[in-house]
Amino acid sequence: MPTIAENLAALQSAALRGESVDVAAYAKAKAALDAEKLLTETQAAAAADRAHAEHEVAKQSADQAHQAHVQALIDRARKA
Repeated sequence: MPTIAENLAALQSAALRGESVDVAAYAKAKAALDAEKLLTETQAAAAADRAHAEHEVAKQSADQAHQAHVQALIDRARKA
C-alpha cells in the first residue's frame, strides 16, 4: 500500500504530465501529509520535553541529597 507521500507524489506527477487529477484527492493527500508531519514534530517535541523534565527531576533529587549531606555534616560539626 503506498504511503501518503507516495500518493501525493503520484498526483503531483500526473498533474505535471498534464493528466486529469482529482483535486479533492490531492487536497486530502496534502492535508494528510501535513498532519503526519505535524504529528511527528509534536511527538519529537514531547519526547524532548519529557527528557528535559526527567533531567530536571534527577538534578533536583541530587541537589536535595547534597543538601541533606551538607546539613548532616553541619549537625555533626556542631555536636563535636
